[in-house]
Amino acid sequence: MSRWVTEVAPPAVADGSAWPQRPRAERVLRRWWAAWRLLRRHRYLAWKIVRLRLALPRRFRQQPLERLLDDLSVARARGTRDLALIERLTALLLAGRSPLATTCLFRALVRYALIAPLAGPVVLCLGLRRDGSGGHAWLEQGGQVLFGDSRQGYTVTYRYPRRHTGAFPAA
Repeated sequence: MSRWVTEVAPPAVADGSAWPQRPRAERVLRRWWAAWRLLRRHRYLAWKIVRLRLALPRRFRQQPLERLLDDLSVARARGTRDLALIERLTALLLAGRSPLATTCLFRALVRYALIAPLAGPVVLCLGLRRDGSGGHAWLEQGGQVLFGDSRQGYTVTYRYPRRHTGAFPAA
């Protein structure tokens, strides 16, 4: 039986019959410790995410989007095909509470750069809300949205790489 159960929990729940909620501070510390271990274990990938995120705004201003995406699609020597790991690390490093706070466009570009050369055909999609009030960027593979993003309520206005059907590129 864990030390927490025997020392903190009241005797009525020490047998595990009615498990109480762990104290908030303990939950937060466990979450931070798990994040720290994940970053230490995958420090090369974490550093790659940070470098990409810091470089993207300048590159985005200096070159057309098509050329930037062509550059990001080039195969790298090292990489991982573990989409869950990429999702966890990018969510951790590019979250709203992170010093690298970012938009969905930069998150999608970083993730695209990490998985496009290794994971097969990945499509970067940009869309606008149907009422015109905002936009969103996400990745798709085989028609399925990656990384839990949602395309509901958005009309796709740009895809990379473009799919050609007939004489006109698909929107």
